[in-house]
Amino acid sequence: MEEATSKVHVRLAVEDGWPPVAFEELEAKPLGDHRYRLLSPPAFAEQLAIGDVVSVEHQESPEPEQVWVDSVIEPSGHSTVRVVFFQAAGQESQSGLRRDLEGLGAQVHDTGFQGLIAVDIPGEVDYRAVREVLGKGESQELWDFDEGAISHLHDYES
Repeated sequence: MEEATSKVHVRLAVEDGWPPVAFEELEAKPLGDHRYRLLSPPAFAEQLAIGDVVSVEHQESPEPEQVWVDSVIEPSGHSTVRVVFFQAAGQESQSGLRRDLEGLGAQVHDTGFQGLIAVDIPGEVDYRAVREVLGKGESQELWDFDEGAISHLHDYES
């Protein structure tokens, strides 16, 4: 039996045309009492990761009712990194990065925006190894990456 999922919305602060949308939708599992568990990583929102439990507010206008993320109430221990590929990367480099990240235990998610992926990094994954792979391609100017949410389990600065 498949679990019921819903969409939750996240408002985004658009500055100088970025991100290219004012909000995004994430897959989530309703937990009751205005709480949802995120099932997909955000393409743009900061400080959200798969597995996080968030509190939400309901907005009835415009129709139909929409559910908006208010705050994270229980972090999951996952981290979210987004990668933007440059044209120089080519398909082979993109496929290689996906293979490398998945080999380390990360999950790569397509965002619906060409050249942009979201990477879910579970708490047990060695984040230093992930960062090393990402840094290598960044130094070769194949891609740029953004650390959207870094779990306390991956905080390499502490």
